[in-house]
Parts: sequence; C-alpha cells; structure tokens
Amino acid sequence: MSKRFVIILWSLVAVLALLTFIVKATSGKGSESPTQLEAGAVLLQKLPLADVTTIAIEGAHETLTLRKDENQWSVAERDGYEADFAKLARLLRSLTEAKVTQSRAAGTAFNARFGMDGEAANQEDHGYQISFRSGDGKDLETIFVGKSAAGENASGGRYVRLASEPEAVYAINDTLSDLTVDATQWLASDFIQVEGIKSIAFTPGEDDTMEAWSVSRPDADSDFQIADLSPTREVQEDQLSRLKNALSAPQFEDVVSAEKATQIREPNKQRQLVINTFDGFQYTLDYSPLKAANADSEASTPQAGDFVVKLKVSAELPSEREKAEEESEEEAKAADEAFATRRQELEEKLAREQAFTKHHYTLADYTLSALNVGLGSLAKPVVKSEAIAPTVTPAQPGPLAPAEEPASVTTPPIQVPAPDSPAPGLDQEAGEPSEEEEDSSLPPQPRPEADDDQEPSTEESAPQADAPRDLLEEIADEDIRQIVEQVRNEEASQDQDPAEREEKEKPDTGNPEEAETPLPNAEKSE
Repeated sequence: MSKRFVIILWSLVAVLALLTFIVKATSGKGSESPTQLEAGAVLLQKLPLADVTTIAIEGAHETLTLRKDENQWSVAERDGYEADFAKLARLLRSLTEAKVTQSRAAGTAFNARFGMDGEAANQEDHGYQISFRSGDGKDLETIFVGKSAAGENASGGRYVRLASEPEAVYAINDTLSDLTVDATQWLASDFIQVEGIKSIAFTPGEDDTMEAWSVSRPDADSDFQIADLSPTREVQEDQLSRLKNALSAPQFEDVVSAEKATQIREPNKQRQLVINTFDGFQYTLDYSPLKAANADSEASTPQAGDFVVKLKVSAELPSEREKAEEESEEEAKAADEAFATRRQELEEKLAREQAFTKHHYTLADYTLSALNVGLGSLAKPVVKSEAIAPTVTPAQPGPLAPAEEPASVTTPPIQVPAPDSPAPGLDQEAGEPSEEEEDSSLPPQPRPEADDDQEPSTEESAPQADAPRDLLEEIADEDIRQIVEQVRNEEASQDQDPAEREEKEKPDTGNPEEAETPLPNAEKSE
C-alpha cells in the first residue's frame, strides 16, 4: 500500500467524522423545545403556595385583593369582609393542578391575539393578571390569563402566559370558571338566621308615609296579634302569616363601608325593626332606602330599590333549665345534657351572628318585603257601606171637595148677541181696567163672525171653558148665572140613561137662526 493511498484514506475518515458531528449537532438543536414547559406539564409547579398571603386579580376596570389574616381570607375592597374560602380554594386548585396542552413561542406582541392586551378597554380582550405575594410583599409568581382556547382544542381551556417566561404562551386544560374581579362574588354568603319569632316592632322614624306597628304571639304555634289595633281596622291574615318566616334565610347583595353607607342612603327615611325570638335572641335592623342611582358617579352603586342595613344582635340565654315535676334521675340527666348542648349551639350562633354587626349590608327589596310595610298593609281601614234609606211611597191624596165654581169646565156654546159698537163693560163700573188698558197687556183678537148656516163647534168652544178666570170675570153677571145653571144641568144629566142623554145633547138643526155661537174671546160682553 502506498503512502499516498494511506493519506487519502485518513482524509476520508476525517471528513466522515466531521459530517457525523455536524449532523448530530444539527438534529439535537432541532429537537429542543422553544418553551420551558412541554405538553402535560403542571403550569405552576414551582409556586410555593404555603407562602402566599395576598392574591391580587386585576381586570380591565377593577382590581380585587384577597388577603390572608391568621386563618381567614378577606376581601380588601369590601371593608375586610370574610371571603368565600370554598371559591378561593377551587381557583387555587385549578391553577396549581392545570396542565399544559399546547405551548407556543410568542412574544408580548401577540398579546392581543390571545386576549391578554393590557391596554384594551373591554374585559374579554384585556384578560386578567393574577399576582401571588408573600407576607413580606415579595412577588412569588404572576400569571396572565387570556381568552378561551376551545377554538383550537376540543377539550377547552384558557391561554395563559407566565411573567417569568414572557416569550411563551400556553394553553391549559382548565377554564378557570371561578376567576372574576367582581367583589360581591367573593364574599362569604353566611348571614343571620332568625328562627322562632316571638314579637316584631316596626318604627318608620321620620318617614311619614308609613305607620308604626307591633305584633306578638304567646307561642310558636299561634298567630300574631297586632297591639292596640283600632276596631275601625280589619286584620289582613295573609300579611300577618308572612311574618312568621321573615328573615329565616336572608341573603345580602353587597357589603359597604360606614362612609359609603352614609353616602348612598336616604337620610330622612331611616326605619327600624326589632325582632325577638323564643330562644332569647333580639335582632335590631336600622335600615334606609338607597338613593336613586347617580349616572355621574364613578363607583358602582347598588340597584335602586335596595336598602342599606346595620345590624345589632344580642341574646339572653337561660343559665338553667326549668325542671319538670316528678322527673326521674335518668330523665333529669338526659334533659340536662340536651339543655347544655342547646345552650352551646345558641352561644356559637350568637358569636357567629354578632360578627355581622361590624359591617353595613345592602339588601334587596324581596328580602324585606314582608317586614317593610306600614300598619295599613297589616290592617286596612274598614270601609262601612252607607245604609240605604227605605223608599217611602207618599200617600195618595183623597178626592177633593167639589168647588163651588170649577176652574175648568166644558160647556155647550152660549149665544151672545154681538153689539154693533163696543160699549163700556160692566167691569169698568166695578173699578176694572178700561178697554184701552186691557189692550195694552193682551193682544187684540178678531171678533168671530156669525154664520147662520154653520153649526156651532164643540171643539172650538171647549177651550173657552179653560180660559183664565180673569176672562170669566169680564162676562156679565147674567151670563155667569147661565153658565153655572148649565153646569148644574150637565152634572144632573150624567145620572140619566146614556141613550136619553145622547138624545138630549143632540143639536137642533131645524132653526139656524137660534144656533148658538161661540163666546167671543177678545170682545167684552155687555
């Protein structure tokens, strides 16, 4: 083998070794993950959860701060009110147990795409920032939570980014449904429970739109009775029955500080409820309606129609039980144990409910609907219907005695000769007005012309009997006597046989010269 061949052979070996190194180096670099966490890894595996004392959740417009004091978590934005520990535990479990389903290398320039834009005005695009701090204020971890990842992963989840790894975005397998910055959703829901109401007293204060009232009952099986009820009022039993279970399981809407409570309530409508129970508890509720919502206010105001309430809770618990007569030793021992157990329960209840007296609460209308009423709702005024007077039928008047001179009669026509010229009437001699004076008040009427061939008309003469009395007075005395005589004859003829009366009343047409003519109206008789 020549020397030249050996050199070529070693050169090839060197080239192959170099190529092998390059290939291995290149393939190793390509297999490296661009993020620190791979699929299946726990998201917050390095978080020292035991050292966390403060959790701050920042949203688009609000920030929520949860603090741990001794063994209790509280909501800083709600006057240090106790937080809902069950809700907090669920959120921490979701964060610490969430696993990565996808990882992407994406810098902060892609924040808007994943719903983590800190400059966005709406919550969906802004996302949440969760910061974990220790007791000395040290930042332990910060995580950004964005939009839902359900569009790319059938299992759902959320996009998140760790502050310690700003160039990576992860999709996790949990939706973090408990995550919110609404402080009212983080408040512990425990509240007072009023059981076995014995009496209630309502005072409207300066609110003159409502009347004060008080009710009581001797035992839990009886109905309430309204004290000093006027007999002019009628009890509304359905309204009274609602008082038995009032505030048995109430819920508050929000917790506010004393300063804010003064700002949002109506100052001149403060009311009070004092409730006593058969267990010796006394609940005092001083409350007022909220002011109407102010659109210009920056802070969110509870809905109009709610009430702001301050509580007082006290109790007078018996120290000894009332012993029954002739009870055995075993019965007395069992009764003493039951009494001691019940007393301990009431003492714990008192301590728990007295903790609620440190804060101001807002309650919805329906929570106080049975209690926030005036006396008029429990006992309405009785409306007495007016008695209807009986209808009295007036007695019918008896028959009147016949007048000597009837005012209205129907007589046959009387023949009166018409004078050629008017003569002074007899009435002028008696001091009656003259013809000229008569004409000034009565309209002139034409003198009727006699017709020898025309029968007198009864219908035309009938109205003369109804003429006013002043016309009758103008008739001569002789004519009046004739009229009276004819009236008497007519009354006598009514007792005759109808056939005879008809024959007698038949007019005589044989002598037209003697036909009777109607009595003139306008001319005076001589």
